[in-house]
Amino acid sequence: MDLFDEILIRKYLNLSRIIKENQAYREEIRRVFYTKNMNTRMTYEEVQTDIHEMITLGFRPDIEIEKLLTRQDSITQLINRHTFRERHFSKFLTSLTPFERSCLKERYKYNRDVFCPPALLEKTLEEINEIETAICFRERREPDVFENEKPLDHNESLERMCDFFEL
Repeated sequence: MDLFDEILIRKYLNLSRIIKENQAYREEIRRVFYTKNMNTRMTYEEVQTDIHEMITLGFRPDIEIEKLLTRQDSITQLINRHTFRERHFSKFLTSLTPFERSCLKERYKYNRDVFCPPALLEKTLEEINEIETAICFRERREPDVFENEKPLDHNESLERMCDFFEL
């Protein structure tokens, strides 16, 4: 099992915290937007070294509101994807034995050095792959090629890392 797989399992076990953080971030974006100065005003600013000019700064509601709504919508879509992941992964967790469930949580949620059977980790990764494939079909995207089908080269590994941190 590689490091990316462990990070992925850790992410899945912390989805409720990630959802709450994204909801708070969406509200923070809204709060910051409405605390902005929305008036048109004149300022005296330095344009180049020793050259100052009067500049008009204005609030463009047509552009700014569209940016706000677009950002909020993308965060809402992310929250919906994470909620889907959490709902289906929690169903998977309830299908495990109490020992297997505690083993996964101790190791990946609470960062304790606990041995987890390789079969359990494989079963968990298979479930995660199924959930990710379901999300792709749900959003009418082509699912990614699983790493089991061909070995990763350096470019694919970099792309996988970029996709992972896109969350």
